[in-house]
Amino acid sequence: MTIREYIQADIPAMRALWRRVFDESESFLDAFFRLLPDIGSAVVATGEGHELLGAAYALTGFEWQRTDGTRAQIGYLYAVAVEEDARGQGIGAALSVAAAELCRKRESQIVATLPASAPLYDWYEKAVGTRHLLFRERHAVPAQKTVDIMKLTATEYMLWRENLLRGKSFVRPSYPMLETQRALCEAYGGGLYATEDGILAAYRDGEVLIVREILCARGDPANSAAYAAAALLLRRALFRRAVRSVLSVAVVGVAAHTVAVRRPVLPAVSVGVVLRSRVVAGVVRALSRVESRAARVVRVSERIAVFAGGVIGFRRFGLLVLRFVIVLFFEVIVFGIEF
Repeated sequence: MTIREYIQADIPAMRALWRRVFDESESFLDAFFRLLPDIGSAVVATGEGHELLGAAYALTGFEWQRTDGTRAQIGYLYAVAVEEDARGQGIGAALSVAAAELCRKRESQIVATLPASAPLYDWYEKAVGTRHLLFRERHAVPAQKTVDIMKLTATEYMLWRENLLRGKSFVRPSYPMLETQRALCEAYGGGLYATEDGILAAYRDGEVLIVREILCARGDPANSAAYAAAALLLRRALFRRAVRSVLSVAVVGVAAHTVAVRRPVLPAVSVGVVLRSRVVAGVVRALSRVESRAARVVRVSERIAVFAGGVIGFRRFGLLVLRFVIVLFFEVIVFGIEF
């Protein structure tokens, strides 16, 4: 058996393995493998005949922003899978170790994972050396009060989240990682949404709304989850609240509880306030295709949002001013308009 970093020629076999093990949708796999070079890499195990035996993914599009201003790069072990007839030989553990090492080679100070079931917590601890430092309790709320919700693009999500999380310890995903998050949610009938009380990322599982992450500027997150479930004509929403936070990064890895679902779960990320102008959204979507310029726009626009939020509380007048400033800025950056 040989374990090595994947090459482009491995992708058809990697996709087929993923489908057999996780039963993932083709639309999500299309987006994931298109974005993989921008969000990380993968390792594969091959047999003597060069057939694929297993694969594991090392996602490195995360940065932990701590309250003291220091930062740490985070690597994430994702979708470890082994062919059924090759299991029980230690291939999964070897792939996990190799993926963790690949994260470190890509300058990750922390290696994390979100196991999909409780028995995997101890398995990862033995195989990779993770410790359980973040715990979340499961909550189910019935759908209530139909309200309007608005779907967000990944760039809108990115534009506002840092403003709401200012002064807190949080994980900053890259734009391609947020685009992967959006693709996962939309592949299962969900997406990134704004309600009247907050913002959430979620997808459908039967008649249940599985909330990946939720952030409210005010009010109870349970209400936002319940409103979103009602707006999507679902019976209830399932989400988790953190009961203990990460205390230190001086560890080999971090393992955290997550919702146990049939498909692999991407790292949860918080969401921000919605940019409600459809005109701006169209410009932002065009801008997102130019990654280097998009990063500049996000940084400057976020500062504008902070100013507007502090002065006028994101009310109607503030949104009008903010739309004008951001649209003008985007036109200068994207279309080269000169004064």
